[in-house]
Amino acid sequence: INTMNSVWIGYGEQSTIVTEPSEEAITNALIKVTRPNKTLVCFVEGHGEPDIEDLESPRGFAQLQTALENENYDVKKVLLVNVEKVPAECNIVVAVGTDRPYVANEVKALGDFLRGGGHVLLLAPPRAGAELKPLLADWGVTAGDDVVVDQVMRLFQGPAIGLEPITKTYGAHEITEAIKDITAFPMTRSLKATGSNPTLRVTELVRTSPSSWAETDMEGLFERRQVAQDAGDTQGPVSIAVAVEPVNPEGQAAGGGRLVAFGSSEFLQNRTFLGSNYNRELFLNSIGWL
Repeated sequence: INTMNSVWIGYGEQSTIVTEPSEEAITNALIKVTRPNKTLVCFVEGHGEPDIEDLESPRGFAQLQTALENENYDVKKVLLVNVEKVPAECNIVVAVGTDRPYVANEVKALGDFLRGGGHVLLLAPPRAGAELKPLLADWGVTAGDDVVVDQVMRLFQGPAIGLEPITKTYGAHEITEAIKDITAFPMTRSLKATGSNPTLRVTELVRTSPSSWAETDMEGLFERRQVAQDAGDTQGPVSIAVAVEPVNPEGQAAGGGRLVAFGSSEFLQNRTFLGSNYNRELFLNSIGWL
């Protein structure tokens, strides 16, 4: 120790010094010394995804990258467009659906990675990533062709329609068991468990409020700026995130591939990631489970 207000933390052969001690800094140091073997999180690029190095733009993912590195993960970008399979060093793959579609070999590489025991975090926002819907379907998840809308209360104006559902309703799962407060999901589609495949356990992680619904009239919403709930829409609560893992005939986890999918990508961008909600914790819990 050669600086005031420093804390030395050691475990086995690993050690580190925290020069500005805080609860978060000390927790991160404990993680680093007790997890000498880092997990590599690979972000697929090449489709206009938010950049994990972009700190200036509200749309960037740089704060997300920093949060991962503070938890002792390694982070890198990968191109799948010109390879046959996900690089062997990737432990977890994060893929974001955009309006620039994944080509067939990229979708196949992700599917093979999952079937081979790999772990994937998939962000599938509305009007994007249609080519990834069959992959989700193979894992017991239906991605709706919709956008979830909800009522918001504005001071002196009363209720209005919003495209950023805020919720604190969570399914029973390791990822969500410690989250007791709100998360926010700008521009999200519905993601729900479908079918009854006995080899998969599909858990709906997050649901929006009873006042929300999944709007299917995309032209009315985005072109005419008009929206109204009708018979073709799904009344809330609406599932917008799922976790999937294989199970044995007794319903117990069987190991192998794992998938977490969210119907939004904006909830992880710089402008929302470290706000007054629990988006950060939800993401890190998801990566931790994967």
